[in-house]
Formats: sequence, structure tokens, C-alpha cells
Amino acid sequence: MDLIPGLPDDLGLECLVRVPHQYFSSVSSVCRSWKRWIELPEFWRHRKFSGLTRKVIVMAQARVDPTRGLGAEKHAAASPRFIG
Repeated sequence: MDLIPGLPDDLGLECLVRVPHQYFSSVSSVCRSWKRWIELPEFWRHRKFSGLTRKVIVMAQARVDPTRGLGAEKHAAASPRFIG
């Protein structure tokens, strides 16, 4: 099955590589073939080599629940519970 019907796979890959990152969830929902391509490490290497990636900085801040006492369950998140 062609990546994009009527186009050679290398040209279809060039089209997928140029899709902006914020649309990848939509693109991966189009068909299984596109989802598989987007999940491949080779796809990301090709995208990076093409100069279409960008560096991202992610910052996160914990929310403090004022109803909980200070230090209550301080390390609760550090020890996950497995329910089987």
C-alpha cells in the first residue's frame, strides 16, 4: 500500500515530514500506515535532517493543595502502587 496513493513513497514521506508537529495527532488518525510512519525513528531522523524540527523547552510547576497539611504524603508520588 502506498503511503499516499499515486505518489512514490519517498515523495509521500517528504509530504509527511513537512506536516507541522501540532497536527501529528490528527495525521496519525488518518490511517494506520501514516501512524506507523510517524512512530518510526527513521521518520524523526529524516525530519531532523531536513531541518524541520525545533528545540522545545518544557517547564512544569506542581500545584499545591491548600487543604492538605504541609509535608503530608511528601513522598507518595515516589513510590507507585501496582494494582493487579
